[in-house]
Amino acid sequence: SVALSVAGIIFINPLLRFLCATADNYSYAKEYLTIMLTGTAFISINFAGDYILANDNNENLAVAGDMAGAIVNIIIDCVGVLILGQGVWVLGFGTVAGSVCCCLVYLLHFRKKEVKALCKGTHFIFGVNLGNATGKVGITSCHTFHSACNIA
Repeated sequence: SVALSVAGIIFINPLLRFLCATADNYSYAKEYLTIMLTGTAFISINFAGDYILANDNNENLAVAGDMAGAIVNIIIDCVGVLILGQGVWVLGFGTVAGSVCCCLVYLLHFRKKEVKALCKGTHFIFGVNLGNATGKVGITSCHTFHSACNIA
């Protein structure tokens, strides 16, 4: 998702033309999309985190994270637009900040020493490097996941 963010920011003008931005909304679309692309990693973790937590029978934490992120997004949007009179950028910032908040709530799940893998019967014992372990759990293909388990 970091590579996607960088590529999107570099090629933002062709991307906006592909998305049919007009002369009337081009500046707004560019401002919003730039902020959204900057936060793509958190938005991706937010979406994937729901499935990872649900797989580990921790649906309540997944819902709590989503609710916390939505509440942060709503508050930032309302305060930024209605009270402070800011532009479109604050809407994108609210979305990214909500995803960051959601990811922080999801981190509570990984305090445990053992987390289920994406395929039944397989478990990972996390070491010190949480980022590496999170990447392994995030693999969606069961066949690829078992290959990664065998390599590790």
